[in-house]
Amino acid sequence: MVTTRISAQGQVILPKEVRDRLNLEQGQELEVEVVSGTIVLRPTAPAQLGQAHDWENLYGCLEGSDVLNDLLREHQREVENGR
Repeated sequence: MVTTRISAQGQVILPKEVRDRLNLEQGQELEVEVVSGTIVLRPTAPAQLGQAHDWENLYGCLEGSDVLNDLLREHQREVENGR
């Protein structure tokens, strides 16, 4: 896990390892969302694809998340609500 700090102005620097992994460049806009007490940053436009092995950039992107169980819970709620 990579860590960073919040500056006095509220700025956060994304470590180079993270920027490289997601092909983020200077000036890239990010959406900011709070989900269950977690800060989620999401590029507003998809990263540029076309480099060899782009799939490698995705490795570990869901590490520490509970996406599968979240989807199962959502599906269960939909079933219970008759959707």
